[in-house]
Amino acid sequence: MVMSIFLFLAVPLWMMLIISFYPLPSRGWRGILTPFVGGLTVGMVLISITLGSLTRMPFGSELVDSFPWAWYRGPGWPFTVAVLGLGAWFHFKPTAYSRIRELAGWFCGIAFVYTTWYAVTPEPGFDLYRTLISPFMWVATAGGVTWLLERGLRIDGWIKYLFYILAILLPSVATIIPIMNSAYGNLISLLISVVVAIGFTVLILLDSRGRLS
Repeated sequence: MVMSIFLFLAVPLWMMLIISFYPLPSRGWRGILTPFVGGLTVGMVLISITLGSLTRMPFGSELVDSFPWAWYRGPGWPFTVAVLGLGAWFHFKPTAYSRIRELAGWFCGIAFVYTTWYAVTPEPGFDLYRTLISPFMWVATAGGVTWLLERGLRIDGWIKYLFYILAILLPSVATIIPIMNSAYGNLISLLISVVVAIGFTVLILLDSRGRLS
């Protein structure tokens, strides 16, 4: 029960941490919560596609079978779509300020839909992964795509597109975590998720202090 609460709260708490790094926007909490609500809406559409896809996708232990299954269940499918959509939208709406808080709201809204689904859907044999490791995986991936996409939106030149490509690829790379968990146990996948989550959170903190301008 306690671990399910952590699964339910991890993403919103991380989003509040990111919000605390930056001054309150001129629109107040409305400006903060609007992207999160938008992410919730997009997440509900994407999870309906996830559920429909999984009913027609057999699960297998081989990589060729397990990767698509994990990609649809984890951050691979929803975050790839979100990065493409948000990147295309904001690419033509440049700003002089950081969009990290706004992007984090969108990605956290989507992640919250999926972690809530995890919380209410027991998986016998995978409880530790579901309740402890997957929250860090979602936070790590949300932090990664937020930071990479924002850097791509802010930087000029060819390196902009390198950040875009990395942001698109990261959710699929994160799909390896549940596969590693099945193959090598909980410890390695937990350590990777925690380290990456902390790493991208620190990068966002440095951005908020103007250290990466």
